[in-house]
Amino acid sequence: MLLCVSCSHEDNVISETKLINSPVIITQEIANTVLPVIAYHRVSLAVKNDMTVTPELFRRHMQFLSDNHYNPITMDQWCDAVLDGRELPEKPILITFDDAWKSQYKNALPVLNEFGYKATFYAYTDVIGNRSTMTYNQLQNLVNQGHNVGCHSSTHSNLAKPFKTENKERYNARLIRETSGAKKTIEKNIGSTVKHFCYPYGYYNTNLIAILKKTGFISGVTVNPAPNTIESPLFKIGRYIIAPWTTEKKLKYKLSLLPIVFQNTEPFDGEICVTPTENFSTILPEVNDLCYTKLKMYWKWKKTNDVLWNGETRMLSHSFNKPVEPGIYTAQVHAWDTKSNHYTYAWLFQQL
Repeated sequence: MLLCVSCSHEDNVISETKLINSPVIITQEIANTVLPVIAYHRVSLAVKNDMTVTPELFRRHMQFLSDNHYNPITMDQWCDAVLDGRELPEKPILITFDDAWKSQYKNALPVLNEFGYKATFYAYTDVIGNRSTMTYNQLQNLVNQGHNVGCHSSTHSNLAKPFKTENKERYNARLIRETSGAKKTIEKNIGSTVKHFCYPYGYYNTNLIAILKKTGFISGVTVNPAPNTIESPLFKIGRYIIAPWTTEKKLKYKLSLLPIVFQNTEPFDGEICVTPTENFSTILPEVNDLCYTKLKMYWKWKKTNDVLWNGETRMLSHSFNKPVEPGIYTAQVHAWDTKSNHYTYAWLFQQL
């Protein structure tokens, strides 16, 4: 079952005008598609942090996808489906890799090739060719094999806010270097157009998205842990970060989550809040078999019990004891239907 309701913010959905007046035909199969995206970093025997999986675990994950009839696609394929109505295989999934570590090429690529899977790799230019990262020749080889190579900025710095030492002009100049500059550098060295962006640390806002669109990107991936649908904004694609403890059972749980798209979320996803934020709220879809008594909300990655639910308006809200301090915040809502299917949504906003 798929819960999809258009949001009020036009950058959050594919406009109805596009669907009605455009020659593009969105089939019911595409409209009902749920796309989970999983994100890997290092694939190495030396597990030194939460972003590393062993080659053996990675192989088990790929075997799980095969055994359960998932069909990995590239970001190009997903964008083609959303923008042009191109067909998708049943049970699509996106496999992504961040940072272009050499261990991905050495340990993950042979497994992908063994299963016939394609993936999307995101590289940041300042480290390409270092001892622990891929070379441009290796990135070019990935493209030649049918994988996508995307941009992860130049320096992997937080692009959603200026450094303390930056004025407005220097900050804007950094954003251009980290987006347009990095894009051109990768394209020049691999001989292929770069269309997809990966936000460093998962941080984004409306300003950054506007720059990416002007620069020629068509998608951006986050670390918001939620599945995607055709109504998910292409510049706010949710992903599940894969950790050393992500067993097949935990991977199965992540891939079983279903999407629920909210209406009138305040602050909205990616909003830059100038005035103090004292509460946030969202309106849930009107679905008969959704058990609103089982709602859960996570704020800053921790469960909160201070949640108010209005059954008449279907509004879920949370008030803070004091205005939130400047920073970037992630919120999640979980709901279950009468058949125990688990739905989730996650979004991000920035407080100045």
